[in-house]
Amino acid sequence: TLKRYQTRPRQLILIVDDDMILHPKRVEEFYAASRRFPDDALAAYGLMIDKGVINWLNCVLPFDDLKTALLPGTRRTQEEPIDIITGFQNYLIQPRFFDLDALVDYDNMPPEAFYVDDIVISGHLARRGIIRRVPHEISGLNYLTTKHFGDHVKAILKNKRDDRNLTTGPNAGDRTNNVMIQFFKNDW
Repeated sequence: TLKRYQTRPRQLILIVDDDMILHPKRVEEFYAASRRFPDDALAAYGLMIDKGVINWLNCVLPFDDLKTALLPGTRRTQEEPIDIITGFQNYLIQPRFFDLDALVDYDNMPPEAFYVDDIVISGHLARRGIIRRVPHEISGLNYLTTKHFGDHVKAILKNKRDDRNLTTGPNAGDRTNNVMIQFFKNDW
């Protein structure tokens, strides 16, 4: 998609996860936020990396209700930059933010890059000095589809690994996340 819009470098591209039900105001919210932050990559959900410990830590939430948080996090009170934008809750990017040849050059990245596109994209944005943030306009979370959620609940109740999911399959224990966070350690 980024290559398709290479000749339109300011084209807004909203990334939507295919197994989530999109929040009903999501497109409108991202468009409004893009007007305030035209030079930033915007996310509905993001992560901060503890700079002293290279590890998958500290989610940054765009809402006040922490009961639905998937990872430990803090309430959003400011729109400070984040490290990692996450696709499962959508993000907005533009082709001009990337060196497209470097972004798709998986030969010069660890093999784990294949599994963690959020970190690869965020690392390339960081490398180019593009600010990543969760703006206040973005409210609420997307929802897992019934089928997606039901399959995971069934697997949990049967005490089985669901290898179709990166979190319990190839990325179990966040190993691939951590490899790629380490790979971009000089860029964060």
